[in-house]
Parts: sequence; C-alpha cells; structure tokens
Amino acid sequence: MRRSLRSQRLVCVGSLTGLVSLGLLALTAPRPSYTEGSARVRVRGKCNSCHKQSGEGWKGSPHQTAWTNPTFAKLSDEHAKTACLGCHAPDSLQGTGVGKEPAVRDSVQDSGVDCAGCHQDAESKIHGSSGLKSQDHEVVVDTKLGTVEMCGSCHSKYGTVEELKATKYANDPKACVTCHMSVEERPLVDDGAVRKAHSHSFRSKDNAELLKKGLALEAKAEGGKLVVTLTSKEVGHKVPSGFDTKQVVLEVTLGDLQKTAILTKNGDGGDTRLAPGATFTFEVPTEGKKGKATVRVLHKPSADASAEETKVMLTAEADV
Repeated sequence: MRRSLRSQRLVCVGSLTGLVSLGLLALTAPRPSYTEGSARVRVRGKCNSCHKQSGEGWKGSPHQTAWTNPTFAKLSDEHAKTACLGCHAPDSLQGTGVGKEPAVRDSVQDSGVDCAGCHQDAESKIHGSSGLKSQDHEVVVDTKLGTVEMCGSCHSKYGTVEELKATKYANDPKACVTCHMSVEERPLVDDGAVRKAHSHSFRSKDNAELLKKGLALEAKAEGGKLVVTLTSKEVGHKVPSGFDTKQVVLEVTLGDLQKTAILTKNGDGGDTRLAPGATFTFEVPTEGKKGKATVRVLHKPSADASAEETKVMLTAEADV
C-alpha cells in the first residue's frame, strides 16, 4: 500500500511538473508565424506574428504578387531574365543601399516585395519611421523610409522617377507614398492602439479615390462625333508609367460601333502616354448612330493581357 501511495504521489508530482513545464513553454514560445499553421498572409520571417493588419493590407497588392503575376512571368521568360529579378523578389534594400537596385534573394521569392525587403537590414534590425519601441526586435528610425529615393531603388529603372522630377512634385521627398500609400487608421501591432499609418496595399490603377483625384474623363457628343478627353490633373508621372509594355486604352462603345485609342510607350506613334498636366483628346465619328455611348479607360500590363489582368480605371457615358 505504501508503495502504491508513493507511486501515485510520484505520478501526480510528475504530471504537475509536466503541466508547469508546458505552461512555461507556452509563455516563452515565439508568437506563431505563417509557417506554424497560421492563416495569415505569407511573408519571410515572423513579421505577421505581430503585424497582421499590415500584412492583410499588403495581401494581393502589386508588391505581394510582384514575382507570381502572369505578366512578369511572361516578360521575364519565366524568371530567366536575371536583370528583372532583383526588383520582384528583392533582398534587403537596407543591405544593398537605399537608391541602389537590390539583389535578388535566394529564398521565398514568391512573396515578392515583402516586409523584409524594405524594413530589415543586414543585422536584422527593423527600420521604421514612427520611432516606437519594440520588445521583439530592435527598431531603427529611418528618415529614408518611404522617400522617392527609396522607391527609386526599383521604380527608376523605367523612368518613373525622372518623370516625377520634371513635375511640381520634384521637391517632395515623400511624393510617391503620398499617393500610393494613403494614410489610414489601424493598430501598428495586434491589439495595439489605433494610430495613423500608411496603407501597404499600393493600389493605384484600381483605386477609385486616387484615380478620381488624379485623372478626369469626359465625353460629349458634338457635330456628328463623340469627343472624349482624358486629363492628367494630379499625377506625378506619365500614364501609364513603368515598363514599356503597359497600355492605357480608351474604349468607346456605341451600339455595334467600338473604337479604341492606345496610350503607350511602344505604340506605332512612339511615346503616346499622357504626360502630367496634359490632356488627350479622342474623337470618334458616330456614323449617324444614336443612343448612349460608353467610354472605359482600361489599364493593361501588356497588349495581350487577359481579362483578369485588365483593370477598368474610369468610365463615362454620353447621350448621342
């Protein structure tokens, strides 16, 4: 009986020790990351263990899909053109040097331009602009974060930064993020205080608010024709900007009549893109047709872009 009681006491003590050990492990275990069964969007490292809302904003963005989108696969010959790769799966910009084109990283390339690409340096310190402290990692206050110089590390390659320097925005070091990283209110970390922070969705061609501010589309019938105008009001670069295959298409439909005009850098007419402050006019003879004309402004990453890749930027209607 004594042995039995002693055995039971040992079992109880052993069980209690095990529970205490498990409790300590639970307290000291790292926060979960996507690699440990989390439903959070995939990034390198464990950024999303604390910064869920930033990650959710970035999910589906042009930065997140920079490596995986079909247009890039086609234009880079299925990732064979090495000159294209560094900006679509960059190693740390902080490590390469802000303003310099980054090297391509050798891991998790399908997460595109991710958190570490812009925020983490070679010593794993996290660069930010808020100055807030963190118990999980060292924070470096970085005045170059979100500047034109930083964005230009990749976006100067096809002339976007040079286009910007020829506009009224030339002396604004934060001109890029002012439009493409709008300010929103959200916690910086999970369960943290709500504060003002920049969105990481990088939406532009499908951002109705931004497009309404930047471009004006008008259509009116006069003298047997439909006159369509597209004006660049508050855009700091040409439309479209970026790599040469991009197109902005003005599409006019009136019954069975359909006409298009293409704004692009490699079109038959050379560089037909819309410059900052300029107006493009498209006149379409109505051929005696009556009805409601529909005008759409479409953004296509390439001439043969699929319907899924084509974005409707603006629409307008006019009675003919």
